[in-house]
Amino acid sequence: MPFSKTQRRLSSRDRLSSIHKRNIFILKIVLSVVLFLFFTSYVINTIKSGSLSMEPTLEKGSCSLYRPNVSSARLNRGDVVLIEAPYYEKEVKLVDGLNKVVAFLTFQKVQVSFYPREGWINRYMIKRIVALPGDTIKMEDWTLYVKTAESRYYLSEFESSEKEYDIHIDPENPEWDEGDPLSGNIQEFILNEGEYFLLGDNRRLSNDSYYWGALPENRIKGKLFFTYWPLSQFGVVH
Repeated sequence: MPFSKTQRRLSSRDRLSSIHKRNIFILKIVLSVVLFLFFTSYVINTIKSGSLSMEPTLEKGSCSLYRPNVSSARLNRGDVVLIEAPYYEKEVKLVDGLNKVVAFLTFQKVQVSFYPREGWINRYMIKRIVALPGDTIKMEDWTLYVKTAESRYYLSEFESSEKEYDIHIDPENPEWDEGDPLSGNIQEFILNEGEYFLLGDNRRLSNDSYYWGALPENRIKGKLFFTYWPLSQFGVVH
């Protein structure tokens, strides 16, 4: 039975309405993704500590908030920061952006990457800035000593830092001496422009500048400022 003109008009309107609703839905999804990427890239984001390297400050599994894309002018000695491992090869920007969305939707279980899971799961680390560009530094018994460009004398990392924090050092092997790679000593050297020296608070169990040297500024991805889990560590990051 052929449709009447009125029925054809109604059918056409229904199709247009359906297309309009679909387009609105797609637009909402696109806007949500854009806002999510902007917010997590420039305003605030979350990070979960995946190792013991920052104990006692951050437990393994602790969750913190950080500010992305912090300028060098806002980086100070003592800051706890999120870094990209110096040996990690960067993804192309499109894949990097897609990673953020996929990781968020899958609770960090899945990522789009050219690298195996072992590569991206260790891509980011949490470390503490202990020396800035232009500082002269040395390490003795796992404690860093800093001499700024304006100073004639060394100060310990705790004296030169703007934050109060503790470090943990496992008992030393009696067979180690100053020449051993795990002796906790580094000879004096100067950090160049754009270079930072970062260490974990759990000194013997941290993969940090003690092993791979100074870190370029473009590898610092954000500054932690608040821990919300576990509740025992709830509060401002020091």
